[in-house]
This record gives sequence, C-alpha cells and structure tokens, in this order.
Amino acid sequence: MLNLLDEISEEEKSVHEKRAATEQRILASQEKMKHNDDDKKKHCPPVFKKGDYVLLKNQAPADGTSRNLKPCFKGPYMVKERVGNWYRIVNCPNERRYESLHAAKHM
Repeated sequence: MLNLLDEISEEEKSVHEKRAATEQRILASQEKMKHNDDDKKKHCPPVFKKGDYVLLKNQAPADGTSRNLKPCFKGPYMVKERVGNWYRIVNCPNERRYESLHAAKHM
C-alpha cells in the first residue's frame, strides 16, 4: 500500500512539473506574440518625395451602392509638395486638372 502511494505522489510531481514547464512555454510564446504585434503598431506611414507617383484608396460609396466591384485604388497621382504630415497631389500630366491634400495613410 505504501509503495502505491509513493508511485502516485511521484506521478503527481511529474504532472506538476509538466504543467509548470508548459505554463512557462505559453508565457514565453505570449510575450513573443505581444512583441511582434507591438512592432506592427509602431509602423510609420510612408514618406513620399516631390514627383513620386501614388495611388489613393477609394472611399466607401455614400450612395449605398456596393463597393465589391469598384477598384480599391484610384490614380496615379503625382506628389507636388509635402505640407506637414499631408501631401499636395496633382493629376498626372495629360489628364484633367485635379489638386488636393491627402494624408499618407490614404495612399
């Protein structure tokens, strides 16, 4: 009987050791995933120079039509100048005149 109790207690110890090791691996994995996710959040918007060509994201249609068949981007446009965190863009040559300010996150 005493021998059986010793076996059970040894099995319990090994189970506790395995649980502790698994918990450490889970915590290390969570820390790694958090670090990777934080790196993605620190991503800076792109920086464009004068004369660069950019595409603008199409905004959601206001009239209630489906956007599934509409293109994701419109353009190309040319960067005319940088105004703070915004860019003044113009149409490419040989197209109708268009000039506007846009944030880098929409390009």
